[in-house]
Amino acid sequence: MFILNEHYPFTNPPLPYAYDALEPFIDTKTMELHHNRHLQT
Repeated sequence: MFILNEHYPFTNPPLPYAYDALEPFIDTKTMELHHNRHLQT
């Protein structure tokens, strides 16, 4: 089984806006979860 990160070392750049910038549509907790954890897997 090959591991994607060994072949494609993608980075997760910082967002160009604050985590709370999309409230009330997307809350801060959801933004933090998706950017910091979900996208790094």
